Amino acid sequence: MMDQDLVGFNMTLFMTTVVPFMLIFGAAMMMRRGLAGRQLAYLDHQKGVSTDLVVRSSAFQDAIAKQHEVLNERAERTVAQTAEALQLQSAAIEENKVFRASMERHLLANNERADRAISKAEEAVRVQAAALEQLTAIEGTLARLAQRLEASQKGA
Repeated sequence: MMDQDLVGFNMTLFMTTVVPFMLIFGAAMMMRRGLAGRQLAYLDHQKGVSTDLVVRSSAFQDAIAKQHEVLNERAERTVAQTAEALQLQSAAIEENKVFRASMERHLLANNERADRAISKAEEAVRVQAAALEQLTAIEGTLARLAQRLEASQKGA
């Protein structure tokens, strides 16, 4: 009987210590599997989010690259237009210099002609003034002669 009591005791001991331990261990394992499942689900979610971020980042970088291409093309066109405008402006400046030099030559020639004309006009005024003086002197002389003639006709 003792053996049976010992077996019963062992069985009781087994049932009271090992079985609850196994039940607790099994529950812990199940909880752990649930936690691990949630962790795996979270990691899968994070992986999806990371993948989405990589895709979005790649798309954003592609958009930035396209924008840089557009801006570079515009800048190149602007530089080309600016270079063309500078060439046109330089040509216009050269034409203006030639025109200005021509105008200066014409102005100088016109000024010389005007100076000669003014000199001739001044000379003509001097000649007319001299002629007027002579006419005035002749008129005075004629007036005196007329007075003498009148006086001589009255006295004779």
